[in-house]
Amino acid sequence: MSNVRADDREAPLLARLRELIRRGVRLFFIYSGGLPGYYNYRSQFADAFRSVPFDGHVQVEYLEGADHTFTLLASQERLVRAIEDWARGFS
Repeated sequence: MSNVRADDREAPLLARLRELIRRGVRLFFIYSGGLPGYYNYRSQFADAFRSVPFDGHVQVEYLEGADHTFTLLASQERLVRAIEDWARGFS
């Protein structure tokens, strides 16, 4: 059994997120509903990273009903539409 605490494992990720945001990088995370034991509600990302000041640099989409490989055509269309909408925000 490992004696590494969860906080120790999360620290590098939190540091990377903070650095990207500090540099002004816009981030887009897309989660599917395909693994409900891991990600299962729209605001879960924000809840998990409350200590990170996103300041409008992070957008998260939760595509409930899509599996993790977006097998169904309807899920693929939702995925493409979400990416297109996000990319249009840069113009």
